Amino acid sequence: MRTDKGELWENSVFRILAEKYDADAIHYWRTSAGNEIDFVLPGLNKPKAIEVKYDKIKFNPLKYKLFKEVYPDIPLEYLWMYPFGEDFFRRLE
Repeated sequence: MRTDKGELWENSVFRILAEKYDADAIHYWRTSAGNEIDFVLPGLNKPKAIEVKYDKIKFNPLKYKLFKEVYPDIPLEYLWMYPFGEDFFRRLE
């Protein structure tokens, strides 16, 4: 079984979120065309969505345009491991 850094990283972020929020409150968004957002937390006082990549350079903001159009009230945040920044844990709040 092959597991890449991105998949391991998404699993790690899920575990962090599941400790902070009820796991049943964590959703994902995916279209039939394959567009996806890794984590959507719509039931929070301040709902949010999180897209996770291991490497910051892998983000393409245009890829998430449809989500932002469909759910304009749910801010989309980006979370990456590399390069590691001092604000890493603040981005998970």
